Amino acid sequence: MLDNVPAHWDFVIGLLLIAIGFSFCWKCFQAMVKGKMKYWDGFLPFTLISPFTMHLPTSKRSLAKETEGLWIHMLMGPLFMFCAILCLAAGADLVNLPGTSTVNMVLNGGKAGSDAITFDKHSGYRFPIINKAKPVFAKLFGGDVGLAQKDKMVQENHESLSDTLNK
Repeated sequence: MLDNVPAHWDFVIGLLLIAIGFSFCWKCFQAMVKGKMKYWDGFLPFTLISPFTMHLPTSKRSLAKETEGLWIHMLMGPLFMFCAILCLAAGADLVNLPGTSTVNMVLNGGKAGSDAITFDKHSGYRFPIINKAKPVFAKLFGGDVGLAQKDKMVQENHESLSDTLNK
């Protein structure tokens, strides 16, 4: 990922990522506490990604608008927080500070444990915690709920309701 970049540029890119991380922290505060978010009202694909790309103040005559709503508290606030954590951790790692190790320590409750997030400037982010949580996700989203036969609304053998009632 950053293999061909000179060593002194790693530091500059790290500082830029940290600055963007702090911008996402401000966006997270605005979204979670105030329920406000700025977006660009123009061509639809740009409108969808604009909350993640607008980091500078806007002028009065721009197409940038501000919106409020409960969905911003619930959806965009956590997304901005996740982006802030990733940007701050990657930037700290690029300037030779303990970024992802600090995130892993926080996620493990202050104890030394397995890594939930790893960052390498050659390959980027990796999330080993997802592989560990696969059985839980499969159980939550794809597994059998375990209803009793009398509680099932649809027969598993795909018989019609009239055939079932006629028995």
